[in-house]
Amino acid sequence: MKSNWGGFISVPEKDICLAWRYRSWRLLEEILRHEPDLVALEEVDHFHDFFLPAMQAAGYEGEWIPKTKSSCSQYGYTADGTAVFWRSSAFVPLRGRKRRGRKRSDSSVVMSSFKEEDGTPSNQVFAMVDLKHRSSQETVRLVATHLKAKAGEENERLRYFHVGQLLQAISAEPAPAHTVVCGDFNSDPFGVLGVHTASAVPRVLATSTLRSAYPLPTSLRDCAHLYSTWKRRGSDDTPHWIDYIFHSPSLRPTSLLLPPHASDLDAARLPGFRYPSDHIALAAEFEIAYSQRSAL
Repeated sequence: MKSNWGGFISVPEKDICLAWRYRSWRLLEEILRHEPDLVALEEVDHFHDFFLPAMQAAGYEGEWIPKTKSSCSQYGYTADGTAVFWRSSAFVPLRGRKRRGRKRSDSSVVMSSFKEEDGTPSNQVFAMVDLKHRSSQETVRLVATHLKAKAGEENERLRYFHVGQLLQAISAEPAPAHTVVCGDFNSDPFGVLGVHTASAVPRVLATSTLRSAYPLPTSLRDCAHLYSTWKRRGSDDTPHWIDYIFHSPSLRPTSLLLPPHASDLDAARLPGFRYPSDHIALAAEFEIAYSQRSAL
């Protein structure tokens, strides 16, 4: 079985720091220590054998959709994909379940691949579930996605194309009053000279139905203080903001989890012994904007 440690060759003691048998529990700790009611995860290749049973033991239920052509398969592992979880004591999914490839109009769970420009299924996926908040009886549509990686105009155009499909899916009826969209969009909210002009994230922000829970950086200089990923691969040591929590105007963020100071990271950046993922956790607490009855 071949492995290049995902290109993180500068990480010290990779056989310990990056080994799944150790890193898995550190990832789980990072998720659970924030006590979230809703969770979105990308690049999950241990859903059935780790995350689902571990999260169920902690009081959550969840769904997962794998990529159709995951690069993990090239290394002999399970395909990676996107997962959503909800705390069972806080939320309950509405109506029936929808398995991948089946059409059921009464389903509240949608697991789907995007379409390429020629109409064929994409390797990129999204998960969407409608959940009823037990204490307020409000309905929230939770969406998670992972868009095409790598910079460049061609890949940004594909991300823009997939965002259009995502927005269409989010607005599908019956659309609840509240929506939360989480994901790795693999694109900064601003353009990078000589790389590509940003269009994917601006397409989300151009709608009247979604806004960012976080204040977003406007340049790479801003990312030194406000970043969601900071990797060191070869000579590249540049922080980026490519992960997002978008929400409907009916929800108001009351608190945010901010990134650690650069001095708190390992010399090799992310991941490392101080932090188990190459992306930091984003977290927001919401209250219903038109009511003070409860927080989500």
